[in-house]
Amino acid sequence: MNLRIDGTLRRGTLELKLDLELPLGITAITGPNGAGKSSILRLVAGLEALDEGCLTLDGVVLDDRATGIFVPAETRDVSMTFQQPRLFPHLTVLQNIAYPLRRRGHNATEASAMARPFAERVGAGHLLDLRPHRLSGGQAQRTAIATAMATRASTILLDEPLGSIDEAGTADIRQLLLTLDTPRVIWVTHDPTDADVADHHITLGLH
Repeated sequence: MNLRIDGTLRRGTLELKLDLELPLGITAITGPNGAGKSSILRLVAGLEALDEGCLTLDGVVLDDRATGIFVPAETRDVSMTFQQPRLFPHLTVLQNIAYPLRRRGHNATEASAMARPFAERVGAGHLLDLRPHRLSGGQAQRTAIATAMATRASTILLDEPLGSIDEAGTADIRQLLLTLDTPRVIWVTHDPTDADVADHHITLGLH
Protein backbone atom coordinates (compact mmCIF):
# COMPACT_ATOMS: atom_id res chain seq x y z
CA MET A 1 0.00 0.00 0.00
CA ASN A 2 2.63 2.50 -1.09
CA LEU A 3 2.92 5.35 -3.55
CA ARG A 4 5.91 4.71 -5.77
CA ILE A 5 7.48 7.25 -8.14
CA ASP A 6 10.54 6.16 -10.12
CA GLY A 7 11.13 8.51 -13.00
CA THR A 8 11.97 11.95 -14.31
CA LEU A 9 9.93 15.11 -14.89
CA ARG A 10 11.34 17.91 -17.06
CA ARG A 11 9.73 21.33 -17.12
CA GLY A 12 11.80 24.24 -18.40
CA THR A 13 14.98 24.43 -16.34
CA LEU A 14 13.63 21.87 -13.83
CA GLU A 15 14.77 18.28 -14.13
CA LEU A 16 13.27 16.35 -11.26
CA LYS A 17 14.64 12.84 -10.87
CA LEU A 18 12.56 10.88 -8.40
CA ASP A 19 13.07 7.60 -6.58
CA LEU A 20 10.38 7.83 -3.91
CA GLU A 21 8.28 5.35 -2.00
CA LEU A 22 5.71 6.99 0.25
CA PRO A 23 3.89 4.80 2.81
CA LEU A 24 0.53 5.38 4.41
CA GLY A 25 0.25 8.21 6.92
CA ILE A 26 1.27 11.86 6.63
CA THR A 27 4.36 12.68 4.59
CA ALA A 28 5.73 16.23 4.70
CA ILE A 29 7.78 17.46 1.74
CA THR A 30 10.06 20.44 2.35
CA GLY A 31 12.79 22.19 0.39
CA PRO A 32 13.64 25.49 -1.30
CA ASN A 33 11.50 27.16 -3.93
CA GLY A 34 12.04 25.59 -7.33
CA ALA A 35 13.08 22.20 -5.97
CA GLY A 36 9.98 20.48 -7.35
CA LYS A 37 7.76 20.05 -4.28
CA SER A 38 4.55 21.10 -5.98
CA SER A 39 5.53 19.16 -9.10
CA ILE A 40 5.48 15.93 -7.10
CA LEU A 41 1.91 16.66 -6.04
CA ARG A 42 0.90 17.47 -9.60
CA LEU A 43 2.37 14.18 -10.80
CA VAL A 44 0.39 12.22 -8.22
CA ALA A 45 -2.78 14.18 -9.00
CA GLY A 46 -2.46 13.54 -12.72
CA LEU A 47 -1.94 17.19 -13.61
CA GLU A 48 1.56 16.42 -14.91
CA ALA A 49 3.01 13.35 -16.61
CA LEU A 50 6.43 11.81 -16.19
CA ASP A 51 8.86 12.18 -19.09
CA GLU A 52 10.47 8.91 -18.08
CA GLY A 53 9.60 6.16 -15.63
CA CYS A 54 6.56 4.98 -13.74
CA LEU A 55 4.18 6.06 -10.96
CA THR A 56 2.07 3.53 -9.07
CA LEU A 57 -0.45 4.06 -6.28
CA ASP A 58 -1.20 1.08 -4.06
CA GLY A 59 -0.19 -1.32 -6.81
CA VAL A 60 -2.11 0.42 -9.59
CA VAL A 61 -0.09 1.94 -12.44
CA LEU A 62 -1.17 5.55 -12.98
CA ASP A 63 1.62 6.80 -15.24
CA ASP A 64 4.06 4.68 -17.23
CA ARG A 65 5.90 6.16 -20.20
CA ALA A 66 7.15 2.78 -21.39
CA THR A 67 3.65 1.35 -21.86
CA GLY A 68 1.78 4.58 -22.57
CA ILE A 69 -0.47 4.22 -19.52
CA PHE A 70 -1.75 7.49 -18.08
CA VAL A 71 -4.78 7.58 -15.79
CA PRO A 72 -6.44 11.02 -16.03
CA ALA A 73 -6.80 13.19 -12.94
CA GLU A 74 -10.57 12.89 -12.71
CA THR A 75 -10.47 9.11 -12.34
CA ARG A 76 -7.66 8.92 -9.76
CA ASP A 77 -8.57 8.32 -6.12
CA VAL A 78 -6.72 11.52 -5.24
CA SER A 79 -7.75 15.00 -4.08
CA MET A 80 -5.60 18.14 -4.04
CA THR A 81 -5.65 21.51 -2.31
CA PHE A 82 -3.58 24.15 -4.10
CA GLN A 83 -1.64 27.12 -2.73
CA GLN A 84 -4.27 29.39 -4.27
CA PRO A 85 -7.79 28.03 -3.61
CA ARG A 86 -9.51 26.86 -6.76
CA LEU A 87 -13.21 27.30 -6.20
CA PHE A 88 -16.05 27.56 -8.68
CA PRO A 89 -16.91 31.28 -8.65
CA HIS A 90 -20.59 30.74 -9.50
CA LEU A 91 -21.17 28.27 -6.64
CA THR A 92 -21.66 29.00 -2.94
CA VAL A 93 -19.31 27.65 -0.29
CA LEU A 94 -21.72 24.79 0.40
CA GLN A 95 -22.12 24.00 -3.28
CA ASN A 96 -18.35 23.99 -3.80
CA ILE A 97 -17.84 21.52 -0.96
CA ALA A 98 -20.74 19.42 -2.23
CA TYR A 99 -19.44 19.34 -5.81
CA PRO A 100 -17.25 16.21 -5.49
CA LEU A 101 -20.15 14.46 -3.81
CA ARG A 102 -22.37 15.34 -6.76
CA ARG A 103 -19.69 13.93 -9.05
CA ARG A 104 -19.92 10.67 -7.12
CA GLY A 105 -23.63 10.33 -7.84
CA HIS A 106 -25.37 12.00 -4.89
CA ASN A 107 -28.25 14.32 -5.67
CA ALA A 108 -28.12 17.98 -4.62
CA THR A 109 -29.99 17.48 -1.36
CA GLU A 110 -27.87 14.51 -0.29
CA ALA A 111 -24.62 16.18 -1.29
CA SER A 112 -25.45 19.39 0.59
CA ALA A 113 -26.34 17.47 3.74
CA MET A 114 -23.09 15.51 3.53
CA ALA A 115 -21.03 18.66 2.84
CA ARG A 116 -22.20 20.63 5.86
CA PRO A 117 -20.16 18.70 8.46
CA PHE A 118 -16.99 19.28 6.43
CA ALA A 119 -17.68 23.02 6.37
CA GLU A 120 -18.19 22.98 10.13
CA ARG A 121 -14.94 21.09 10.70
CA VAL A 122 -12.87 23.79 8.97
CA GLY A 123 -14.72 26.67 10.60
CA ALA A 124 -16.68 27.64 7.50
CA GLY A 125 -20.14 26.74 8.75
CA HIS A 126 -21.20 30.40 8.81
CA LEU A 127 -20.11 30.96 5.19
CA LEU A 128 -22.28 28.39 3.43
CA ASP A 129 -24.34 30.82 1.34
CA LEU A 130 -21.44 33.03 0.23
CA ARG A 131 -19.75 32.87 -3.14
CA PRO A 132 -15.93 32.94 -3.45
CA HIS A 133 -15.65 36.64 -4.34
CA ARG A 134 -16.99 37.48 -0.88
CA LEU A 135 -14.48 35.31 0.98
CA SER A 136 -11.14 36.31 2.45
CA GLY A 137 -8.10 34.33 1.38
CA GLY A 138 -8.22 32.29 4.56
CA GLN A 139 -11.94 31.58 4.22
CA ALA A 140 -11.44 30.45 0.63
CA GLN A 141 -8.61 28.15 1.69
CA ARG A 142 -10.77 26.65 4.45
CA THR A 143 -13.43 25.97 1.83
CA ALA A 144 -10.87 24.34 -0.46
CA ILE A 145 -9.64 22.11 2.37
CA ALA A 146 -13.22 21.08 3.18
CA THR A 147 -13.79 20.26 -0.50
CA ALA A 148 -10.69 18.05 -0.57
CA MET A 149 -11.90 16.28 2.57
CA ALA A 150 -15.36 15.75 1.11
CA THR A 151 -13.98 13.72 -1.79
CA ARG A 152 -13.05 10.97 0.70
CA ALA A 153 -10.13 10.12 -1.57
CA SER A 154 -7.55 7.61 -0.38
CA THR A 155 -4.81 10.20 -0.96
CA ILE A 156 -5.05 13.92 -0.19
CA LEU A 157 -2.41 16.29 -1.52
CA LEU A 158 -1.88 19.57 0.34
CA ASP A 159 0.21 22.33 -1.26
CA GLU A 160 1.02 24.87 1.49
CA PRO A 161 -2.53 24.51 2.87
CA LEU A 162 -2.01 26.87 5.82
CA GLY A 163 -0.36 29.68 3.88
CA SER A 164 -3.39 31.97 3.81
CA ILE A 165 -5.04 30.83 7.04
CA ASP A 166 -5.04 33.49 9.74
CA GLU A 167 -2.58 32.93 12.58
CA ALA A 168 -5.33 32.28 15.10
CA GLY A 169 -6.76 29.46 13.00
CA THR A 170 -3.53 27.82 11.85
CA ALA A 171 -3.15 25.54 14.87
CA ASP A 172 -6.76 24.37 14.63
CA ILE A 173 -6.56 23.58 10.91
CA ARG A 174 -3.18 21.87 11.38
CA GLN A 175 -4.68 19.66 14.06
CA LEU A 176 -7.63 18.89 11.80
CA LEU A 177 -5.33 17.85 8.95
CA LEU A 178 -3.34 15.66 11.32
CA THR A 179 -6.46 13.78 12.39
CA LEU A 180 -7.98 13.12 8.97
CA ASP A 181 -9.18 9.56 8.48
CA THR A 182 -7.49 9.58 5.06
CA PRO A 183 -5.03 6.72 4.53
CA ARG A 184 -2.36 8.90 2.90
CA VAL A 185 -1.71 12.67 3.13
CA ILE A 186 1.17 14.33 1.29
CA TRP A 187 1.83 17.80 2.63
CA VAL A 188 4.12 20.35 0.95
CA THR A 189 5.19 22.97 3.47
CA HIS A 190 7.84 25.54 4.40
CA ASP A 191 6.83 25.44 8.05
CA PRO A 192 9.06 23.19 10.20
CA THR A 193 6.15 22.72 12.60
CA ASP A 194 4.21 20.89 9.90
CA ALA A 195 7.20 18.69 9.10
CA ASP A 196 7.83 17.90 12.75
CA VAL A 197 4.33 16.54 13.31
CA ALA A 198 4.23 14.42 10.13
CA ASP A 199 4.79 10.68 10.18
CA HIS A 200 7.40 10.90 7.42
CA HIS A 201 9.56 13.73 6.08
CA ILE A 202 11.22 14.22 2.70
CA THR A 203 13.55 17.13 1.94
CA LEU A 204 14.25 18.13 -1.64
CA GLY A 205 17.34 20.07 -2.68
CA LEU A 206 18.50 22.10 -5.65
CA HIS A 207 21.28 20.81 -7.89
